[in-house]
Amino acid sequence: MSAISVVPSTIEGIKRLAKTLSKEQSITHTQGLDEAARAGGYANFRHARNMLPASSDPRPREIFVSAYWYDYAGAGEGRETLRVGLKHELAALISPRQFANTRYLRGFKTDASDHIVYRIVMKNQEAARKAVCAATRALQFMDATKLKPGSGHIGRYLKNWHRDPLKGCDHGSMWTNKDGTSWVLVDEPYSSVGSFANIRNEWAQRHDLTIAQSTWAGMYFPSGGACLFLIGSDAPLVLKAAAAANRLPAPFSSDSWSGHSAPFRPLFQSPARATSASKPRAPCDPALVRPSQKTLPCETTFGGRNRRPRGVMSMEDHKTAANILRAALAAAARRAGVCGRLEAVRGELDRWVAREHVESHSRFPEMYVLYYEGSEDVSDASFIPQLQKDQLLSNLGHLSAVLKSAYPDSAPLRDILHRLEGARKSLVLWKSLECVRADRRAKGRQM
Repeated sequence: MSAISVVPSTIEGIKRLAKTLSKEQSITHTQGLDEAARAGGYANFRHARNMLPASSDPRPREIFVSAYWYDYAGAGEGRETLRVGLKHELAALISPRQFANTRYLRGFKTDASDHIVYRIVMKNQEAARKAVCAATRALQFMDATKLKPGSGHIGRYLKNWHRDPLKGCDHGSMWTNKDGTSWVLVDEPYSSVGSFANIRNEWAQRHDLTIAQSTWAGMYFPSGGACLFLIGSDAPLVLKAAAAANRLPAPFSSDSWSGHSAPFRPLFQSPARATSASKPRAPCDPALVRPSQKTLPCETTFGGRNRRPRGVMSMEDHKTAANILRAALAAAARRAGVCGRLEAVRGELDRWVAREHVESHSRFPEMYVLYYEGSEDVSDASFIPQLQKDQLLSNLGHLSAVLKSAYPDSAPLRDILHRLEGARKSLVLWKSLECVRADRRAKGRQM
């Protein structure tokens, strides 16, 4: 079917058709806009823009969210798709780069202007439905509140977070307004957090923040008793976002699946994809579940798939790694470039140890909490002594050597080593306490 047979009736439709025509006819985007406008009955794109408002269609935009699955146990394969009506176009809600900023959309990609799909095949039907529902809830939240997923740790926005965190905060995520000038912390603890209400309110007053609880059950686990709090320094933004969330319909849940279940193939084509000249691409093939020469399949926390090296690191080496990471995270708590990377390394190694020693649970019952049990005294210092800095650098170098000796060279190992090297570089650039004092003395002599 030629794309010109589609008659656009909105500015968004004209722009969408123009992209298709530009590819089909090898013309510029400007020429494509004029051709698409003429297909809609207008002299050119300028004429259409003058005649049509920026968003002339008052009906909800239909957005499709899909995930494909392949059951490990051989119980079949298929696709799960939800259709949701939103006030805004998908491109206006979130950019491709922002998908990685929120756990609910991480792993999804844009397939068409009205369709997002999970990048890899999920382990079973239930996991696919959970991922689709969580992504749909996030889109609903963004559509209602006009907030966008923020990047970075909470401490990037709230400087005193390491010294004085919010009691009961769980499953937190950062969001910003459209231009990024104001932030909102979305806290989604379980309902038992109500027993800390007074402590949490006192904390908000202490930091001059506003806390608002929404009646909407939230994005994380609405069917499991989680609730939604919005926290920020911009009181009007927080209250407005909470009020907008209150008006949302009941969150989608895999427990009461209302989407469409279909065979894996043919691949799903949304209305926008159907008018495109290109065909949809399948997610990573189910072959991902098969071992390779150097890697093994590994499930992620939220039901997706990843890979780990084909190797087993001893429990003693895992304990060494856990101690090094715990000490480094505590000492460099104020250094985001170190903490962010080391937190990712810790999470990955925590998944690996559970799968490497799954048959040794009776001998090593502590392996499930190895990387997160215990605690070091978290440093609030903006700078650390040179001796401590040198020790941390040495420890991280030793950790890299331990990992290289335990695992074969592979993409999952290289990813962890890359993160460790990034943390070391950030640590090297971090001024030591002695350097800071010397700079201050030098400035004092110049005055």
